[in-house]
Amino acid sequence: MIITKIKAGLGNQMFQYACGRALSLRNNDTLKLDISNWTLNKEKIRDYLLPNFNIPIEVATDHELYQLKYPCGKTIGRIMSRIRSKLGIVNTAFNQKIFDSKEDVYLDGYWQSEKYFSDFAEQIRKDFTLRNLLGGATQAMLTKIISDDQSVSLQIRRGDNAHSPSSMKTFGCPGIEYYESCIDALVNELKKNDLFGNKINLYVFSDEIDWAKENFHSRFPITFVTSRDIALCEEIALMKACKHNIISNSTFGWWGAWLNENPNKIVVAPKQWALLGAKNFRDLIPNGWIRI
Repeated sequence: MIITKIKAGLGNQMFQYACGRALSLRNNDTLKLDISNWTLNKEKIRDYLLPNFNIPIEVATDHELYQLKYPCGKTIGRIMSRIRSKLGIVNTAFNQKIFDSKEDVYLDGYWQSEKYFSDFAEQIRKDFTLRNLLGGATQAMLTKIISDDQSVSLQIRRGDNAHSPSSMKTFGCPGIEYYESCIDALVNELKKNDLFGNKINLYVFSDEIDWAKENFHSRFPITFVTSRDIALCEEIALMKACKHNIISNSTFGWWGAWLNENPNKIVVAPKQWALLGAKNFRDLIPNGWIRI
């Protein structure tokens, strides 16, 4: 049995599921999810959103969690967890040892690399299709994006990175100049590959869309996508539908770009994902993505 702990925001939940799912397929084993952050009301800010996708969900029982999470007993398990936390071991960078796991295993980490599941990329993409029909506003936007051969998603991450001193210190928050540089790099790449010249249409996604509307301007046409009428999971489907993608240091934006199946897609991402502990994210950006 493989149990993977689900925590944090949607992008991280998707990485945690994808890592566990690939391991279960590789080992022909059962995958179960630990969603105790929500069943025990530990998570107060973010919602558990994986059920919105076409993924096979089995939730681990309390007994199964105890067996795999605390094989040496609860007291020792909690002490080891605290030690790992103090040492900053968060299982972010790629760890080859995952592939050696052949027995029961409890996965607790962020697993932010496609290397964990690239051998099952087609299945992961199928799993992350939406389970339910799109809402009216989302369907209308999707129709617009699909018919636009010049569509580029631009995802602006702010949230805690912009407002929490600790998050700002660790990750920073790319400013408008970063996105302007990304646009220039993408346009130059399009020219180089003779792909619709320097004409693009920007579709902006942001966790602070009002801030984006006030502060982000461009020489290219802009459509601000994020709204109360479009669910978070639907935003990923809309980013995925764009021809090309520009992302911030956000796993949410990462998934919108990674799921994009355009064989000629251009993805522009930050060169420096984090200000502190950058080595922990060295395996996050896939080969072929442009880094600014």
